[in-house]
Amino acid sequence: MPTLESLVAAERAFAAAAKANGTRAGFVEFLAADSIIFRPGPINGKQFWEAAPSRPGWLAWYPAYAGIAASGELGFTTGPWEFWPAESTAPVGFGHYISVWQVQPDGTWRVKLDTGIQVGEGASPKDGIYAHWSEATLESHSRGHRNATQTSTVDLLAHDRQFSDAVSHDAPAAYAQFSAPEARLYRDEHHPFVGQGVHAAGLALWQGGQMAWNPQDGGVSESGDFGYTYGLGTLTLSDGQASERAYLHIWRRDVSGAWKLWIDVDNPFPSTA
Repeated sequence: MPTLESLVAAERAFAAAAKANGTRAGFVEFLAADSIIFRPGPINGKQFWEAAPSRPGWLAWYPAYAGIAASGELGFTTGPWEFWPAESTAPVGFGHYISVWQVQPDGTWRVKLDTGIQVGEGASPKDGIYAHWSEATLESHSRGHRNATQTSTVDLLAHDRQFSDAVSHDAPAAYAQFSAPEARLYRDEHHPFVGQGVHAAGLALWQGGQMAWNPQDGGVSESGDFGYTYGLGTLTLSDGQASERAYLHIWRRDVSGAWKLWIDVDNPFPSTA
């Protein structure tokens, strides 16, 4: 059965291929045929990168935190990324990536969904929150709790809609109820907010606005303990201004069998103003 170590090794191989052969070639090799990326909404990632021209420079990254289903065929990795222009002595872009991975029929890991956030220039992710995460820590947080009752993607999408409804009424209370203790919020221009104790800072970025999500699809592991949902969302501020975005939610079961939010990624669409 695939292990957390094999998942992390696949992510490292992906990063190595992108550096050796170019970013485009690396993504074409490691994205699944039905993979999803946000540009700005959900589209087929494999087709996007196959059609994309090669460009100078390279994207560098490494996995710093990971999780895997008890059944071993579905998981995620996340960590810092940097963009280096060609022949540059320093990176010019920084951020954090989040990738959902799935084992393919031939036994290889391939990326099912890939997204990320940007952080400010000069704020190197290597100096951020991940410095204290060890391999032992990753292992201890690697799996949810196997669920005896089979859960379908439809069921998890319904749970995501319940979360959306709760957030639209009282976001802080909803995140406290639905989130795992180690849940991570990903927002542009900020390193991830890790743990329920700092979620208020992440939610404050919505400026008191009302968030509503519309899940489009996702997946659930064979063991029923791990899943993900993604789709589109709208943030409406008190003055009526609305902004569209794509989102990713990664879920795990807790000891009671309840679905808990593990990873929350908010990707606002670029401003047209």
